[in-house]
Amino acid sequence: HHLQLSNKAVLVTLVLLASLVPAYGCLGFFKFFKDKPVGGLKTAEELYVLAVYFGSLYGAFQAYARAVFAELIPMGEEARWYGLFSITDKVGALSLSMQHCNIRYAFFFLFGMILAAVLPLLVVNVPQGRRDADAYAAQR
Repeated sequence: HHLQLSNKAVLVTLVLLASLVPAYGCLGFFKFFKDKPVGGLKTAEELYVLAVYFGSLYGAFQAYARAVFAELIPMGEEARWYGLFSITDKVGALSLSMQHCNIRYAFFFLFGMILAAVLPLLVVNVPQGRRDADAYAAQR
């Protein structure tokens, strides 16, 4: 409230901040970072720092994702629609089935997927969605 940002603006900011984790992991593929002691998750210390960084974002990320989602749900329909949210927020599992595959390639996938989530989020008109949800609830 102090910064006068909407829930959506905070969520977009958190998503972009979270995208820095896989972006940092991707640095290991660039020639400049190959000979450096850090950059691209080469040490356990880097992993711990990124884990703390991501962990500090994750709770806020989930809270704001639910807050934005809640603004778009018709009154009285919360149980029905939050069930959908509960399913979809746990589908982001990535597995590599090849034994000799470099797990680092997953960072490119994760980075792309996180950034791809920003584009639809930017076009969501939350105030209009709230009005539409209220109109839907009034019809029932």
